[in-house]
Amino acid sequence: MLASNREEIEARRLRVLLIDECHLLWGDITGYVWGKTDQEIAIGIVNEREKQTYYGAVDYLDGKLLIKAYNAGKSNNTILNLVNLILILI
Repeated sequence: MLASNREEIEARRLRVLLIDECHLLWGDITGYVWGKTDQEIAIGIVNEREKQTYYGAVDYLDGKLLIKAYNAGKSNNTILNLVNLILILI
């Protein structure tokens, strides 16, 4: 597909973007406790989970990277990101 549109791409009449999204999650806790099996071991843990969604695009022709952070990977944010890409690139 790219080869058949090479002239259009190189003349910048056709834009090719490699688009993806990434959901980062941090704050997870994994742990082990050693003790007597007949005694309960209680450990108070506050497991706050923070997350961040990033949408990104790479311009195929010039390699320019565009990244934008959003509060979640929801449909409305996906659409908003595409609209922002269009506005940036025109």
